[in-house]
Amino acid sequence: MTELQCPRCGTRMEEGHVPDAAHFGMLTRAVWHAGAPEFRGSGLDIRPRTHGYRMEAWRCEGCGLVEFYAREAVRRLS
Repeated sequence: MTELQCPRCGTRMEEGHVPDAAHFGMLTRAVWHAGAPEFRGSGLDIRPRTHGYRMEAWRCEGCGLVEFYAREAVRRLS
């Protein structure tokens, strides 16, 4: 992948990630889903057949701006 530059200040962006506590408290990578969130019971309801995208997090080494990108599709299994 080409090196990303900050859209704000033009400095190099560093790749990182945002952990997500899912699947009985195990840490996974955050996943983006289309549409507004729906809450059922005590938590967020993600339908098993919906597709999501693994989130990439990039932080500017100069000004600290963080941007998220959702490029890699994943499928939640039922």
